[in-house]
Amino acid sequence: MDIDELCRHPEYRNYICCSHGLAYAGIKLEAYTRNGLKSIHRTAYSKLAGKQPCTQRCSEVYPRQISSWCETCRVWRKYLCDASNLQNIYFEKMMSWNWPTSYESITPYFLPQSWANQDFQDISTSCHIWDNCKNIFMIRQHVLHNLRECRNTFIAHNPRLRVTDLEKAKVFDALKDLFKDADVMLHIDAQDCLSELDRIEKGDMLSNSLKSIFEALSKHSDNIVHLQNIADRLMESQNDLHSAVEIENERHVQVIDTNDEIKDEQYQIQASVRGLEEKQNEMERNLRRYHERVINMIMMKEENIGNKELVLNFFMSHRFLIIFIAIIAIVLSICFNYYGYKD
Repeated sequence: MDIDELCRHPEYRNYICCSHGLAYAGIKLEAYTRNGLKSIHRTAYSKLAGKQPCTQRCSEVYPRQISSWCETCRVWRKYLCDASNLQNIYFEKMMSWNWPTSYESITPYFLPQSWANQDFQDISTSCHIWDNCKNIFMIRQHVLHNLRECRNTFIAHNPRLRVTDLEKAKVFDALKDLFKDADVMLHIDAQDCLSELDRIEKGDMLSNSLKSIFEALSKHSDNIVHLQNIADRLMESQNDLHSAVEIENERHVQVIDTNDEIKDEQYQIQASVRGLEEKQNEMERNLRRYHERVINMIMMKEENIGNKELVLNFFMSHRFLIIFIAIIAIVLSICFNYYGYKD
């Protein structure tokens, strides 16, 4: 929706005029609405005076167990229910302990359960209160009906934000009927209100306001274009950044795959190294066994050589010669004696 084009459209101006008229009526009749609620509260207080204040916050603690309420809250509840035209009244969101001291606290008795707005300047809220209070507000029913229908159809539920001249006339006729109602006229300066409505309907105040709006739009149009250019550049930068992030993600995935391959190769190398280490350990064991055998053979050979040298040394020693000579002498002596005895 082009705001500049919409503001220049005459039907949008009609929409603004109607909204302004309804808002003006709500403001002018706020006192009328409040005075009616005060009247209900004052009458109830005069009839129910002397009751002890509530100390257990009945509607909050026992919203659907009326039998558990204190006497003060029960009698106020009964009186206010009788004063309301609503059939189904829910107490979950009410503050019963404030009923005797605050006229505003009794407002939910005269509003639909789903109605969250209690603004007395809102014309729709006021219409509910005027319609649901018994014997307080004497506005004619067809006046209320036309006012609600115009407000809901042409303003509240109008997403186009445009009102034709005929629809605008219906809205202001309903507002004028409201200000001309006999009960309302007792609380306002009807002639002054009707004159102001005529000014609002003609758009006298609106023309100056729209002129200021158009001047402001023209004044800031360059800034708007500049901001739009900045937004476009930011969008392009965002797209570039998004592309860069996607590329970086792809690289990251490739790096992860490469890392996985390197890990597999490292595992295979580690397995090969373990196999080589086992073979090396086995060769070292075999080499140690071989060394032990060689050493044993050398030791055995050295022992044999030692024994031979001992024998040679024994025979070559002087003692051996003496013994050898003695043995020869003994043998010769024996032989000599034997042969000499024989001769």
